[in-house]
Amino acid sequence: MSDMTTKRRDKGEGSTRLRKDGRYEYRYVAGKRPDGKALYKSFTAKTERELKRKIKEYNEDRTKFTVKVESTSFRDYAEFWMRTVKYPILKPVSYDRLEQTYNTVCSYIGCVQLGNVSTEDIQAMINDLSANKAYSTVKKHYEFVKGVFQYAYNSQKITFNPCPGVQLPIERNMKVKTKKTEILPEKITEKMYGFNNTLQESNNQFFKHMPVLLLILNTGMRIGEALALEWSDIDLENKTLRVNKTLTKAKERDEKGEVIGKNKKTFSDITKTDSGNRIIPLNDMAISLLKQIQDYNKRKKIQTNYVASTADGGYVSERNILRTFKSVLGVVGAEDYTIHALRHTFASRLLKSGIEISVVSKLLGHADINTTYSTYIHVLNDQITDVMSGICKV
Repeated sequence: MSDMTTKRRDKGEGSTRLRKDGRYEYRYVAGKRPDGKALYKSFTAKTERELKRKIKEYNEDRTKFTVKVESTSFRDYAEFWMRTVKYPILKPVSYDRLEQTYNTVCSYIGCVQLGNVSTEDIQAMINDLSANKAYSTVKKHYEFVKGVFQYAYNSQKITFNPCPGVQLPIERNMKVKTKKTEILPEKITEKMYGFNNTLQESNNQFFKHMPVLLLILNTGMRIGEALALEWSDIDLENKTLRVNKTLTKAKERDEKGEVIGKNKKTFSDITKTDSGNRIIPLNDMAISLLKQIQDYNKRKKIQTNYVASTADGGYVSERNILRTFKSVLGVVGAEDYTIHALRHTFASRLLKSGIEISVVSKLLGHADINTTYSTYIHVLNDQITDVMSGICKV
């Protein structure tokens, strides 16, 4: 029996050892992982002589034993791209959404080697998604794949980028249409105001967040921004409201992006763009609603920093405010709307009243005015129709 023990060879040459199962093993560096770390491989033999023969074969042509990044699975490289490129710049909730997209994409091409993913593979995924998903969803998955391959190509990890040849579907031909922006009819909002009037002097705890809902309707805040709003952000004297943070719920992760805990609610500063931090002028209705909340807190002896608060002064979860909203819709006899309809209604009414879209975009906190255009294009089209119908024949 050989007395071979673990023997480390010269740098780059690998190492040999006798394993516990009696087989001889040669371990070597076969390449690099997507994160740049060494990728180790090995081969074994029943005898020391057979192992030496295999080592000789390895030394004669090492390229046969080398693993390049392009041979890494799409799943592994995409995960590396996410954690290296996207994790440092995305908000936690945005990264969670990106991870969901990653999971769907990998169900199609995750096991294919990066260098073997073809234009046809990606096109097949796009076609399949197009059969039961809206255009925005299909495009989101394409953009993910495009980002991975563009990074790999720019980093010279692959010599061919399969994405440019992929064709996205024509949106108007999609079976599943992108959901239209919801806007509350005026008769519904009037009923909501009327219902709120019945709560002015009430200690009703179930509908205590009714004024917060109407505050969103009068300021266009996002739900997370409204729930993070503190009284220190309100300037009643100058009639302004400052938006500078949002309440989010995302997975708890370490510095590498690994999940280390359950979903966690956090207050996040709005630092992604300067447009997120903004001052919103308060109209008389908004001021009245804020005073209504203050009066309620005074009657119930609630001490809190938050505009929307629980009975003990803590912040309110999105789940609770949504429950109130659904109940209010039932009271006023409205169909099922999402809570985003409050924000959309605010923007729509400003545009219909003639406010410049650039001003509306700033009030909404959009980083790009094109986002405002695309979201409310139907409102602008209605305005054009009204203007044209009012033009007299010359």
